Amino acid sequence: MQNQKIPTETIIENRLQYMAAKVESLNTAVDIVNYAEKDRYVRICGASLRAVSLRDDYPLCGCAKTSSQKVNSIIAHFEKFEKQSQAFPKYLTQKEERRLQNWIIKESLKKNRCMLMPLIFLKNVFDEVKFALDEVSLGDIHHPVCSIEGTTWARCNDAGPNIVRCDILAVGRIGSEVFPVIVELKSNRSMTRLTEQLNNFSELMIRFEKPFRQLLNACTGMEITNFTPKKIMIWPLPPQRGSMQASRHLIALRGSGIIVGEYNRGVFGSDPVAWENLYLY
Repeated sequence: MQNQKIPTETIIENRLQYMAAKVESLNTAVDIVNYAEKDRYVRICGASLRAVSLRDDYPLCGCAKTSSQKVNSIIAHFEKFEKQSQAFPKYLTQKEERRLQNWIIKESLKKNRCMLMPLIFLKNVFDEVKFALDEVSLGDIHHPVCSIEGTTWARCNDAGPNIVRCDILAVGRIGSEVFPVIVELKSNRSMTRLTEQLNNFSELMIRFEKPFRQLLNACTGMEITNFTPKKIMIWPLPPQRGSMQASRHLIALRGSGIIVGEYNRGVFGSDPVAWENLYLY
């Protein structure tokens, strides 16, 4: 008898539960503020952990070739990497999107997960936002998310998405209501693609509300009261601010409930971390 294939839903639920368990163990072993100040970030990758660099010249790159389930091994990965004292100048002119994401994560973790410090423009929307996770990836070619019955995925291809990813996952508060927050970043103005990514991940979160609640609470300590995800898109300012096309994009995005932040590419070459020029639209 052939082995019965494990349903995609079970794979995703198990992954989210593994992640929550890893967060809880990591919280007792690592001072995230101290680590961020040392350019260290421990990424939760399903049932394993990954030592990740927060250096601007090596943004969100692995400090070792492998991940590990043991915190002590992750610490050793950081220490070995830091002894190399390498410079990675190629990343200073490449990976703009990753460098922005790196800066947001680093500054948030230095403020005990507070994302309102680096992303000041969000103060016009939220009373509080806490960083939870980055690069959350669910589904694979053997267990595609589009195989889940009853879903209405934005079609990334003819068959629908195999994998759904999120750049940054956070928790936000407006008054007494607490929401999941999904953040997508791009170094270009690919509105259709960004909107698909936000909507697909939002649908996945709602479908797996219970394990996502557990995971986000483990990360931030915040109890979600309204499980309707808030969506944030961050992309470059258009070449011509106020152009008809740019205005149409903003109107369409606002109408679909997406919060839009735009950054000025002009600051990028002169100051690698001058992302304070983020605008809310």
